[in-house]
Amino acid sequence: MISSKNEIPNQYCDCDSCGPWFSVTTELGVFTLGWRKRVIHIKVGFRADLHSLFSKENVTIGSDFVHAWSWENACDYLSAIRTDQI
Repeated sequence: MISSKNEIPNQYCDCDSCGPWFSVTTELGVFTLGWRKRVIHIKVGFRADLHSLFSKENVTIGSDFVHAWSWENACDYLSAIRTDQI
């Protein structure tokens, strides 16, 4: 469940044509989401094993973020993170 959603400045580019990002607080913790060039950057503000969850995906994965190629992928990744955390 989302308890708050806030628009934040684009964390990748500060030009006028790039859209904002969002900080979303859920029961799991805070997610930060936004477009970074051709991918959606999904950052988790809590402990999650993203490498294990997305090791078979052809995307960039860090200790606290994963990139998604589309909104559909982003929704799938968020669902996978939620399922893994519950």
